[in-house]
Amino acid sequence: MKLLAAYFVSIVVGHFLCLLATRLLRRSMGISETKHSIINTWLGVIERATATTLYLFAPSILAVYIGGWTALKFAAGWNTKPANDLDNPSERRYVFLVGCSISFAVAIAGGIIANPNIIKMFATISPIQ
Repeated sequence: MKLLAAYFVSIVVGHFLCLLATRLLRRSMGISETKHSIINTWLGVIERATATTLYLFAPSILAVYIGGWTALKFAAGWNTKPANDLDNPSERRYVFLVGCSISFAVAIAGGIIANPNIIKMFATISPIQ
């Protein structure tokens, strides 16, 4: 049951938290809203489900996944293109980074629900093996 709760928090709650947070951030910065695409939803679901799975079953590679996935999305220009000529591209990148951070934080929070003891392992993981 804890595993189901973990994935529910990661996928469903995470979707709405990321959507709300990035919309509020865009509004507070005066950035135009972009049309929400179904691909955004699917990408977020896959991103958070993968991060939660790695947290639970392969925590030593979670940081590599987060860094690599974020770099790939950034390199692909994911949600960083201006909605109109008035938008500042660098501000959209900040929103992108905040959205990624929230997405991964919720994914890890979901994993903590299923197994709170794994978080202690991160103190012993060395980046160089």
